[in-house]
Amino acid sequence: MEHKIIETYIISENEIDVSKYPQFLFLREDRIVGHIHLDAAMKYALMAFMRKRNISDSIWKEIMLYLSTQRQVGKAIEIMGIKNYTGKIVVLGEKEFQWEKKFKSIDISEEKLKFWGINSPLEILTKMAEFSIENA
Repeated sequence: MEHKIIETYIISENEIDVSKYPQFLFLREDRIVGHIHLDAAMKYALMAFMRKRNISDSIWKEIMLYLSTQRQVGKAIEIMGIKNYTGKIVVLGEKEFQWEKKFKSIDISEEKLKFWGINSPLEILTKMAEFSIENA
């Protein structure tokens, strides 16, 4: 099963009932340090499931865990989830998501680097690699 980014949208939680779309993952764009962060998290999550070393019971939660480098799903959701958030939202899914497209890419900004306490996007990869090793 291959998971991929479909698009980045601007929607707010009150515009969509995410419980109606369990085949999709909705993430805060302002916490994702470019496509490199998202791509690495998806690969780590898929590897964890293939090796039966996953922490969570779903690929979507596992992606959130790797994006946030948290071992607890609740903390990962607090960091990456869209509850009470009205900025850009990244939607991941196995099929097309029918929403008006607003953005095509996930940018890397100083605010994102500051949030994660890093100076370079490569440092987020280091954090995820360390997280992966801790869970091996």
